[in-house]
Amino acid sequence: MPFTFSTMSVTTRVCQALLLYLLISVPIYVRSQQTSSPDPYLLVNTLNDNSGLPQNSIITQYIDTSSGMLWLATFGGLVRYNGISLRSFNHDHDNALLTNKLVNLFRTYNGDVYAMNVHSQLLKIGAQDISINQSLTWIWQQYSLYVWFRGVLHSTDQIPRLGVHAFGKKAYYAGQENWLATLYDYYVTAIPNNRFAVISKQHELLIYSDSLIRFRQQLPFKSDSIRIFLSGGLLYILNNQLDGVCYDVRGEQPVPVPGAFTRLESIRAAAGKTQLYYNELNNQAIVSRGRELFVLASDANGLYPAYHVAVEQMPKSISSILFYPRHRTLFIGTSTEGLFVFRKNNFKQLLAPDLALNINSVYAQIQKDSNRLLTSRGVTFNLVNNGSAYTQEKNSMYSPFVLDSAGGYYWCNENTVQYQPPGGGPASIFYRKSDTSRKDNRICFVWLDPATQKLWVMETYQWGYFFQGRYYVCIHSPRNKMPHPCYFTRKGKFIYLATERGLVKLDEATGQWSFVSQTRNMEARFVAADPQYPVCWFSTYGHGFGAYLPEKDTVVFFPQDATSYLSSTHALIEDSSRNIWLPTNKGLFRVQKSLLLHFIDHPGSRDILHYDYFDRQEGLMTNEFNGGAQPIFTRWRDELLLSTINGVLRFSPGTIPGKVLSEPFFIDYAETPDHKYIKPAGEGVWEFNKEDRDLKWVFNQACWGNPYSLRVEYRIDERSEWKVVEGNRLVTEQERIGGGDHTLHIRRYNAAEGKYIEKAIPFRIDLYWYETWWCWALAMLLLMGLIIFVTLHFSFLKNVLKVSRKKDQVLSETLTLMEEGNAMLDASNLYKAKVMHVLMHDITVPVASIEKVSGMISRNLEKVSPDTIRTVMKEINDATRNLLILSDQLIQWSNIQDTDNSTSVEPADVHAVVEEIREELGDRFQWRNNELINRVPEDMQMQTKVHLLHHLLFNLVLNANKNMKDGVIEVEASQTQGYTVLIVKDNGASMDTELREQLITASASHDSSAVYSGHRLWHIGYQIIFDLVQLMKGEIEIKAGEHETGLIIAIGLPPLHEMSRK
Repeated sequence: MPFTFSTMSVTTRVCQALLLYLLISVPIYVRSQQTSSPDPYLLVNTLNDNSGLPQNSIITQYIDTSSGMLWLATFGGLVRYNGISLRSFNHDHDNALLTNKLVNLFRTYNGDVYAMNVHSQLLKIGAQDISINQSLTWIWQQYSLYVWFRGVLHSTDQIPRLGVHAFGKKAYYAGQENWLATLYDYYVTAIPNNRFAVISKQHELLIYSDSLIRFRQQLPFKSDSIRIFLSGGLLYILNNQLDGVCYDVRGEQPVPVPGAFTRLESIRAAAGKTQLYYNELNNQAIVSRGRELFVLASDANGLYPAYHVAVEQMPKSISSILFYPRHRTLFIGTSTEGLFVFRKNNFKQLLAPDLALNINSVYAQIQKDSNRLLTSRGVTFNLVNNGSAYTQEKNSMYSPFVLDSAGGYYWCNENTVQYQPPGGGPASIFYRKSDTSRKDNRICFVWLDPATQKLWVMETYQWGYFFQGRYYVCIHSPRNKMPHPCYFTRKGKFIYLATERGLVKLDEATGQWSFVSQTRNMEARFVAADPQYPVCWFSTYGHGFGAYLPEKDTVVFFPQDATSYLSSTHALIEDSSRNIWLPTNKGLFRVQKSLLLHFIDHPGSRDILHYDYFDRQEGLMTNEFNGGAQPIFTRWRDELLLSTINGVLRFSPGTIPGKVLSEPFFIDYAETPDHKYIKPAGEGVWEFNKEDRDLKWVFNQACWGNPYSLRVEYRIDERSEWKVVEGNRLVTEQERIGGGDHTLHIRRYNAAEGKYIEKAIPFRIDLYWYETWWCWALAMLLLMGLIIFVTLHFSFLKNVLKVSRKKDQVLSETLTLMEEGNAMLDASNLYKAKVMHVLMHDITVPVASIEKVSGMISRNLEKVSPDTIRTVMKEINDATRNLLILSDQLIQWSNIQDTDNSTSVEPADVHAVVEEIREELGDRFQWRNNELINRVPEDMQMQTKVHLLHHLLFNLVLNANKNMKDGVIEVEASQTQGYTVLIVKDNGASMDTELREQLITASASHDSSAVYSGHRLWHIGYQIIFDLVQLMKGEIEIKAGEHETGLIIAIGLPPLHEMSRK
């Protein structure tokens, strides 16, 4: 039905005007059929000063059908209501308003709607906002009064003319002082041809053209509740008792229309007092009678009741009533209690007297016969008259239970399966549990498979079935408990069971069963095979609902709602319109089956599912449904019957329209943390001050249904993620945004098309001076200049540092040379001191011996015997020989220091070299009574510089012989991996102990200078040994011999190629 009255034409009957006048002047009573039963409407909201209204007095109300916004005029200001939230238009949002107190709302002939306040400001009401017209404020400024009227004007220019007589001047319209006044001064109605109609105090119809009366007609009745309104070119004058007349006013002269109220006779004839409410803003007339309301519409033949509704209780002090047929929503405004919002109740509840037995908490249910429903609590409901009866059963009924083809039914308890025959009478025990010895064994499920007519009985340790009167064991599990099933379905040759441990797939032919792996350890509550698609629908308790695809052996879980109410879904029920209904613990959901199938085909897509949500606001007695028992729903005629914790919910799915939001989506305003409200800029770019960096947006969407079904998302610019806005608030989070150009993207899901409707709103936040492009350009120039300066500066520094480094390098090299020179000088001085000390030691001893002996002989020559002289002379000879050897060693040492590295390398016979040394020092061995033993293999040769090897062995043997008497000197040699090892041992005990320790220390530290610390001197022969080993790149190790006497000197010489390279 159309919201406004029809504009279909009526043929003017000018020639029969007098006859028609006589006909309509007398009330016409026509017997009519009884009107249909009213649609029940539920109170879903009450708006008053506690919920945001400035005052509880509602003057009038208007709904913009293009945007779905409801506008309320109160004495405290203008209010907009979108079904979710209120917004007051007052000083806080627009300081251009001089006052919040309104006089009235009115409409112009072209459809514009205005509110006027006491300062004569006109507030033109748009789709979701207002614009303020100051053209009439002079009325208040000059006269301190306002024009108070109601109705429909041709234009706002009529307002001053209506109030001229109140200014102390002659009335503009003839006879204006005789116009009928009710709650307001005047009630005028614009009609075609730039005319308007009013009712006089004498109950006359007056029609004006400009300022003159063009038509005057006495009404056939008198009443103080007359309403006058125009619809489709017909002018209706009607009172509360529905007495009235109708004129066709499209021509020059009004023409009576007979029978215009004939279709209202059924309302007039019924018992009860009627009250007529007319809303000129939406051009809607409503008749109330008790709790019933009749919404009138019109066509070419007159008025008729388009909608018949009933509310549970009518509010008091009603000031206006408005009906929004698009969303089946009723608004009743009052003068003391605010606004009452009603919505059509599509749900009914089957309840039995509880009797304190909790019998209304229903699980399984079956249709006992054509008109009766039996529940697992023992209650039988009459589906025709909603009556109920409770029967106390002998055994408490366990869910589930199932009908057979004869009309009887089976149910089970822990120990038995029982059968109730169709004709009534006592129930009989059909089956007892198989194993009574186990206390935890119980019967948990019974179900009749309609495809095979097998009656399945599920026990804790055994699953079996009855077929043709015989019981068969399908699965026997004596050790492990079987899953506890609660729902049963068949798809092809497999049976699917919803159990407390997951979805089970059973092959009855083989007796094999398995869990659907992706549902393992989930409490499955429901399973149903789709008759058209290869899908098994299932639901769980705590994990949502999904679809099992047997052909692919995969599971698809569907997205849930925003607050996860769907996590505990009890069933998936398809209606005749291919919608799926989902009862949960938190309300009832509906989703299009096509969306589910599309999601199955595209599980990785980002598509969301749109759910319609129903709760107590739609008429549910409770939001909590029951599940886990088969069956938890029944189809009766065109109704669905669902089990809840408070009775059985019944409704007709086909009569519940989809919650499609056809109204546009708006941005109301942006708000800063300090509650600064910034309105949008219309079609242009939304401008914000540079200080407005923390913003939240308040959206506006008419939602005359459950706001939980509303899904809105937004994001700032395209790079950010979409964020969901709560449907019951429509306010974004506080966003921190930088300066510059941005875009606010908003999208709302359109269930009718299955896609998002997006909207992009550009906005700009002014920049601080340091964020402007010229500042950045200047900064870039400065940065480039700084880079150039730094580059040149560092290039200069680099050159300076380069020169400085060269100077430092020269200076460092000079200092290094000086330090090396000083070190060489110090080493030379030290070396000179060492040489001098050695020379003085080795020369002083023999010379002192000669001087001492020769002096002693010269003083005592007469007393000295020849033998003594012979001995002394031998010592003198020995000392002289030592001096000669010292001289020879000095020459050798000098030769070693000056040895040319180019000296050739040749094979050397080590054994022969030792024998040569034996020949050179033979008499010395005899004089000191020492023995030289050559243990070097005779065939051993080594590539070396022969004279260096000879010097090395000579000094080793010489020093051993010099520091020992009556001893043995052993020379050994060996070769390994090219290395030659020379070992010289002596067993003499006459060597100075301190000298031995110094030699061992020098060998261990690889530093021959260690023996000179404290000016400790030793023979030059050992210095020659250390220098020769160093020159030959070898290593020396000295340690004490056995019994801490004598020395063992081991020298390792490198291979030929190592020595040659070095």
